[in-house]
Amino acid sequence: MAFAVCEYQNFLIHFTYSGDSVIQDFFSNIKQEQTEIDAILSTNRSMNPLTNEERLVHNTATICLTCESHHCHITGQCW
Repeated sequence: MAFAVCEYQNFLIHFTYSGDSVIQDFFSNIKQEQTEIDAILSTNRSMNPLTNEERLVHNTATICLTCESHHCHITGQCW
């Protein structure tokens, strides 16, 4: 049994694999998920304007609030 869970739009899918084609079915589902995730991530939407509170938090942050680290998420370089 496998679960695909994502906070994006309350996404939850349950898979049960059995039978002679378990591996093929598993990889087929993984490829389908990859296609769906690629479509989501390739969508480039403009960011909503920050509220005054969000702007203050952003401007005074000294570490990444998501991962609590001092690094660039694009280059991986430490600050």
